[in-house]
Order: sequence, then C-alpha cells, then structure tokens
Amino acid sequence: MSRAEGDIVFSRIQHTATAVVVYMRFRQLTVPKQYADFTLEFEGTNGRSVEAEIFVRHGLPQGEDYVFDQTGRRCAHSNHINYAGDSAWMRIARGCLKDPKYIRVQARSRQIRISPTEESTEYYDTPTGDGGNNYDQLFNTWTPWVVTG
Repeated sequence: MSRAEGDIVFSRIQHTATAVVVYMRFRQLTVPKQYADFTLEFEGTNGRSVEAEIFVRHGLPQGEDYVFDQTGRRCAHSNHINYAGDSAWMRIARGCLKDPKYIRVQARSRQIRISPTEESTEYYDTPTGDGGNNYDQLFNTWTPWVVTG
C-alpha cells in the first residue's frame, strides 16, 4: 500500500568520527493535520544502541524529540524537518554509541489520524518498505553496516 504523505523515497547515512547523520527525503511531507512521528534506531557492532523519536503535530511542526541510549541516558543530538523540501535529518553524537567502527540504522515514519469517535488509523513507511498499516512487518529491516569514514 503506497501513499504520498510520509512516504520515504530516499535515505542516506553518514558515519563520521564524531557523529552519525541520517537524512530522509519524502514524496510529500506537510505539517500533519493531527499527529506524526519519525523513529530511528541506531546500533553499533559493539552492541550499543540508541533510539530516537521526533513527535510532530499541527501546533508543533518541528516536534518534540527523545533520544536515549540503551541505559536511558539522553544523547547529544540535533534534527530538522524541512517541509518545503520534503526532507528531515537527525544527527547524534557517535560517543552515545560508544564509538563503534560500524553502525546500522532502521527508520520509520508514521502518520496518525484520530476520528471524532476516538478510533485511530495509523500509516507507516520505511526507506526499504512500501508502507502500510502493519508495524511489525515494516520496522524489522536494518540498513547494511556502515563503516566510520
């Protein structure tokens, strides 16, 4: 199932000596009428992981972000959503992953609509998937390992 809003059409990972940066481009990205979020999970070959989420809504288009390592420690990070350019990026400090030589990432976008009867409809997409409503099917695909450099 494919739809334009929140459909990830391109992603790129940069793994430098100081940071990991994930850039995503979307077919269409607008400030959500209700709610949306972006989730990134980072994993190093040293077994360390970081989970990052950006929650956005109509009144808060740049969102609230939460970036924590596996011990619950908040990680140094930055991010930006560019609605005019249909893109978003997030940067985390490489030290938050304890400086692994290789990292991999999985990413997801989610659009949430809540009806007047309080029923919600959710739509997910990943850089490697074709979108849909089944979270488990979409959020199990890691990128290949990316070396520092």
